[in-house]
Amino acid sequence: IQARSQEVRARLYAQPAGESLFDADGTFRSGQPVLPDPQSEAAAEYLRRYTDFFSGRSLQGMRLLVYQHSAVGRDLLVELLKRFGAEVIPAGRSETFVPIDTEAIDAAQLRVIEDLAVAAWRQHGPIDAVVSTDGDSDRPLILGVEPATGEGAPCRVRFFGGDLVGMVVAEFLKADAVVVPISCNDAVDLGPLKDVVEPKTKIGSPFVIAGMQCAAAAGRSTICGWEANGGFLLGSTLERNGRRLAALPTRDAFLPILSVLLRSRAERSSVSGLFDRLPRRFSRAALLKNFPQAVSRRMVARFSPAEAGPEDVSFTAGEVSTGLETIRAGLGRFFTPELGFGGITRLNFTDGVRVYFDNGDVAHLRPSGNADELRIYAVADSQARADAIARAGVAEPDGILRRMEQAVRSDQAGEALDNFRRVPRPLLMEGVVQHYSWGGHDFIPTLLGRRELPARPCAELWLGSHPQGPSVVDLDGMKLPLIELLAGAGEQVVGRECMTKYGAQLPYLLKVLDARQMLSIQAHPSLAQAREGFEREEQSGVALSAAHRNYKDRNHKPEVHVALTEFWMLHGFRPLEEIAGLLKEVPELRPVMPDFAQRLAAAKGDASLRKALLRALYETVMNLPQAGVDAILKPLVERLQVGGGADKSRREFWVTRAANEFPLAGGHMDRGIFSIYLLNLVHLRPGEATYQPAGTLHAYLEGVNVELMANSDNVLRGGLTPKHVDVPELMRILDFQSGRPEVIRGETFPGGETVYRTPAAEFELSRIVLRPEGPAARVGGVGPQVLLALEGETRIRTAGVELRLSRGGAALIPHAVECELHAAVAGAELFHAGLPGSSRRPFAGQR
Repeated sequence: IQARSQEVRARLYAQPAGESLFDADGTFRSGQPVLPDPQSEAAAEYLRRYTDFFSGRSLQGMRLLVYQHSAVGRDLLVELLKRFGAEVIPAGRSETFVPIDTEAIDAAQLRVIEDLAVAAWRQHGPIDAVVSTDGDSDRPLILGVEPATGEGAPCRVRFFGGDLVGMVVAEFLKADAVVVPISCNDAVDLGPLKDVVEPKTKIGSPFVIAGMQCAAAAGRSTICGWEANGGFLLGSTLERNGRRLAALPTRDAFLPILSVLLRSRAERSSVSGLFDRLPRRFSRAALLKNFPQAVSRRMVARFSPAEAGPEDVSFTAGEVSTGLETIRAGLGRFFTPELGFGGITRLNFTDGVRVYFDNGDVAHLRPSGNADELRIYAVADSQARADAIARAGVAEPDGILRRMEQAVRSDQAGEALDNFRRVPRPLLMEGVVQHYSWGGHDFIPTLLGRRELPARPCAELWLGSHPQGPSVVDLDGMKLPLIELLAGAGEQVVGRECMTKYGAQLPYLLKVLDARQMLSIQAHPSLAQAREGFEREEQSGVALSAAHRNYKDRNHKPEVHVALTEFWMLHGFRPLEEIAGLLKEVPELRPVMPDFAQRLAAAKGDASLRKALLRALYETVMNLPQAGVDAILKPLVERLQVGGGADKSRREFWVTRAANEFPLAGGHMDRGIFSIYLLNLVHLRPGEATYQPAGTLHAYLEGVNVELMANSDNVLRGGLTPKHVDVPELMRILDFQSGRPEVIRGETFPGGETVYRTPAAEFELSRIVLRPEGPAARVGGVGPQVLLALEGETRIRTAGVELRLSRGGAALIPHAVECELHAAVAGAELFHAGLPGSSRRPFAGQR
């Protein structure tokens, strides 16, 4: 079922938005908008089941709070209790879903319930109990209410776990056979029920039901069972005084609630008093969510016998195998005396791993069967100790379960890396989202299908091995940081030649960038400049995380980018003749360098003199005192804000936007505004690209692109940013060449690939469009390659392996691994990153 669900989900997610069954909120575009009316006949029959069997019994005189929240059976529960004569106070009703875990109710939810009980006590008088169910009303929630001493709240509530509720109910029903899972509180083995407990089962109602069927076959007449989470099941038909309660071997919340209350009334005991009679064993359950099932299963396997054997092993009953002693010693590394545990005396492997200690503690770890969750069940001689065991189990980041996970992942990583080194293969890859303030809120979250992301700006998606945001690969079901894969199998991933030249890393970094606001005026150093600058700052003791650090690594950062939407940017210095014209035409700018035109004429086409003049101009604006900057730019911005207009092809639009987006303290102006006039304003249509070599001053103004660069994050800034601006260092690395930038439209090859050529030695970017009826594309060969799916679904096929890449998905193709790319029904669009020449592979049908 899960495999089929994943298949259908991937297909639906790959559909274009216009063809999808779902709207932007993830709900069906059409269909039944409301639930059908409830069936009153079914409700009446369900209530009659209990009123007929318990006829003559009464809850008269009891005052009960029913916590209704969003439970589907909330009104039926109120009606049932009223029919037995109780005074019922409904409270806490909600029309939005309230998650209730009757096995491990959290402190926040307990406070909500106690506040309701306190309010009801003050308004109506003493309350005997709070009762409720979980959301689908098949598990009971029962809390005793006790008077409080001293000032403050008049009462407090006590939560009773589902396994304790089961014991109270089984005694009340006079059961002669009780079936419970191995995770149940072991008080059931110590009290009045000890002689009627059947062999413990695996966790889950199907196993409890099977156990009840075995008890029925053995001739037992009053059979019941329950799960630790409170699901109570009646395994036989009960007959009392001519009345009959039919078997109901499915989880039922109403029978245990009613039984506890009726027993409390009949025995003239408080609800808490019933539970106080049970053997003094206390339990607590806790869980880690979003815990991969594959890792959970490996954890259980690591601490379980490799071969079939007894499910229950005692270390005090005689000799055990060396393998079991090894398991015992391994568990002892995590359940330590420092955490309060005694020696391990017994292990049970019925379902997960249950560990018994000589001080009476029990700890049981077990993965969920249908969710990415790992639970720990704790039993001890006090509630405080049980709570402490559960807390120690799920503590972040280094609790017992997390440390066990680390050990298992280390083992798994070693095995997976060995397998990968023997047989390199394509791997699915997850990028890292960078939440810079200038980023958009829609494009990247929509691309990735992650609706939780837009709470913060999503500026860039990184796919690569840069230490500031390394990607993760899926290796044999395990999420492994790409830098760990490269450390353990670098030559298999990038190839010997590439590794010799660039080391154990991807030589490039692939990004998706969404500029909602203007980015800083910036340039990137050459390789020699980056190495020298990095070493200089290292020797000076400037921390890598320091705000004034210029060089984050030793690499240069040439970059190519392809527009995905209408894209606006500044790129390189304009021709000097244009700059001369603007200094004449814009009156506010004339004082910057009044003799610029004369000095340009004197240069007479000499390239070195022209560069020197441009350098002098830029150095002037970057070193102007702030008062001089304000004196020039304030009047300019004030004039433009009156009639600047909304035409993005005019520099005046970006000047006014920059003034609004980058106001400085004290009303000062950002000198980066000068660069809007000095640099080329470029408008790219989707599919068009530019290349930024070292030293090229540029800025992204608005739009979404796919960007590929050398594996670096070195940036020198020249304004329009709250970040560090180092003018002398920027001047040192800038190239003062002027002219028009090239707009790259790519070279198209048969089969749907467009290659964007650049002089860069580390990378090449191409766009691949696949049609279902068209030929397959071939990728792979020399060096590492990365695929990013922008639309549709792609099947990546190589010997013995097929990966499915849906919208927003990415894949790593290791060196020397050749793959075919096939489009699914709706076609596919991908971007491909690799070494120069690696993208121009022949296509199937074109060879």
